[in-house]
Amino acid sequence: MAYTLQILHASDWEGGLLATRRAANFAAIVDKLEDATPNSITLSTGDGWIPSPFFIAGGDPQMAATYNGVYNQLYGLNAATGYRALTASPGRADITIQNIIGVQAAVVGNHEFDAGPTEVNNIIGSSLGSAAGPADDTWVGAQFPYLSVNLNYARESALSGRVAPDGLNATFAQTGPTTTQTGTGSDKLARSTIITENGERILFVGATTQLEAQLTSLGNVTLDGVSGRDDMRALADQINAEVDRQLAANPGLNKVIVGTHLQQLSNEQALAPLLRNVDILIGGGSHTLLSDGDDRLLPGDVPGASIRSSSPTRAARPSRWSTRPPSTPMSDG
Repeated sequence: MAYTLQILHASDWEGGLLATRRAANFAAIVDKLEDATPNSITLSTGDGWIPSPFFIAGGDPQMAATYNGVYNQLYGLNAATGYRALTASPGRADITIQNIIGVQAAVVGNHEFDAGPTEVNNIIGSSLGSAAGPADDTWVGAQFPYLSVNLNYARESALSGRVAPDGLNATFAQTGPTTTQTGTGSDKLARSTIITENGERILFVGATTQLEAQLTSLGNVTLDGVSGRDDMRALADQINAEVDRQLAANPGLNKVIVGTHLQQLSNEQALAPLLRNVDILIGGGSHTLLSDGDDRLLPGDVPGASIRSSSPTRAARPSRWSTRPPSTPMSDG
């Protein structure tokens, strides 16, 4: 029996001043699409934030009350028993928007590191206080994992303690009010994760541009394999190895999605035929608007490529499940 899955995807969020209006509209669209389809997951392929006035405003001390109120509302808590110690820091408004929308897993892009690894930790990492429950938690972090097969955090003290074993269920990153974790040791980073949707397990693997070191401020984060140039054969080998490991470790798992943030759509197009045992490839980073003639675009938008002829999304093996065809324009970033 075929399993039909709707994949809702966004990338290059890079919140600007209009995000205060557009984020609510975007969340409403996601809610509507989720409600209309029994099996639906929400993914991001990177650049969850960018240094900007909006990014900096997330650290305004007055935002602390907003964060406490928003997360209490999100989790159905009240001020007396819920969050009351959450603190403000740059970028926390951006990740809060993604938490509310319900992103389940994300790929590490390049702009995440523009303010350095310490700020990445301040945004995605949690600080859960010393007692169970939310009362003394000062930050919840990303409620989803950030993934990359080719980033290595071992030498970066700000992030090395955030790395989880690969292939865990994506819920490992959830550090909301019911978590039993305390302190700052919650994991948020991995090469891959498994999302379970109505009993079906879906492997999601992430990969980051090999030009990362030239594009952003990695600190002591390094790239495994090729660095400083695009080499899709080498990147495919890394992705295939992770897919092989997870399929071997998870008998019966037969749904595999790869998310990438490679800056140029042509990179995803070159990568796709090199992948093995992968059902779907979703790209990010190039800001290419993918649409067809029967898609309705916003005023001023110009299609950069056809979904049907140029999308990096492809089936790399025969599949016993199907994805819902897109009903609106998509963007590779």
